[in-house]
Amino acid sequence: MLSNYKFEEVERQNCFEDGVNGILYFPITDSEDFPLKIREKAEEIIGRIVHTHDLDVSKLCLNARIVVFSDTNGKWANEISIVISDSSAFDGTWIEEEYIISHEDSLYVPFKTYFMKQIEEIVFSI
Repeated sequence: MLSNYKFEEVERQNCFEDGVNGILYFPITDSEDFPLKIREKAEEIIGRIVHTHDLDVSKLCLNARIVVFSDTNGKWANEISIVISDSSAFDGTWIEEEYIISHEDSLYVPFKTYFMKQIEEIVFSI
């Protein structure tokens, strides 16, 4: 579970709350309705970052998202995005890693299903 890492802060905004244009994203959460395989891949990436950089996460912020965006060639890309940072993006810690989810990846179907469910709930809710 993501909460086991005990980050000082965990970002929970989605693209509709943040006002960002050109990118769609939702936070990766510990909730039961979030796809387990995607969360496990995110936890694998987080664990690798924390171990490789020997981080004290109690003083850092975690931003773990599933993201869909149009790349420089106009093709849509799907990814898991992990950013671990502190309050100072200029002089402090900023570690970023992405995992691209292709159509052939076993994570693609749960990724797409969850993503579309979130968009439907937010954009088309009454």
